[in-house]
Amino acid sequence: MEIEQFSFKRSERGYREQLQECAEIIGNSIVLVGEGKKSFRKVIASQLRLLLCDKENSLLPKCDKNIKLAPVSNNYLLNDEDQQMLNYTMLFNREGIYLELDDWLDQVVMRLRNSFTIPKKVKCKKCQDETDVESKHEEMKLCINDKVLIQYNCHCGKRNNVDVSDEIEQDDKETNFIFYKINEHTIRSIIRTYADRNGGAHVDKSIPYVNFADIHLGRRYIDAIANYILGAITYSKK
Repeated sequence: MEIEQFSFKRSERGYREQLQECAEIIGNSIVLVGEGKKSFRKVIASQLRLLLCDKENSLLPKCDKNIKLAPVSNNYLLNDEDQQMLNYTMLFNREGIYLELDDWLDQVVMRLRNSFTIPKKVKCKKCQDETDVESKHEEMKLCINDKVLIQYNCHCGKRNNVDVSDEIEQDDKETNFIFYKINEHTIRSIIRTYADRNGGAHVDKSIPYVNFADIHLGRRYIDAIANYILGAITYSKK
């Protein structure tokens, strides 16, 4: 006789028990990070992902469908024309207008400028004509992996993938120029990068350049987010 697979639906009490365990893990991990055991920050990130960033499976809204969270503050560590970093010691404004979960996760906590040295000109592999990168970089794509490639369509119709890895290593202002790209880092991106790429749940063999800041600068924001969320969980259980 075959037994058709069936499942048991988790009750509200079951979700609450999971929430309690999650709070205990985060709380204990915060203490351990404070004692110098920095690796437990990865444990915190994985629990934050489970709570907040697991799409329809996120635990916190299952326990409190009306959960709203405090907005970020306007206290900055860095506040230049095109670069900002919020102060992680005063990250949230508890006097502000509280936000739905998705809006809360999409709040920007860092806006950083990344610079890239690339050639001023590239040559088409088909017609051998040169294209001015400096004036047409908005129409091109820069791909950074094991190699650095500039992708563009030449006037002759050829789709080029030009390897400029060797050129960018040359400190030559006559042939190269500096290209800037502004990247925004949100509460969601910091949690997901730490959990999904940096050892919380997975260790990726490569990390996109845009996620470097999520890891190397984001660790303090992980601490601040965890402390705030731990308080929110405690409040929601009342």
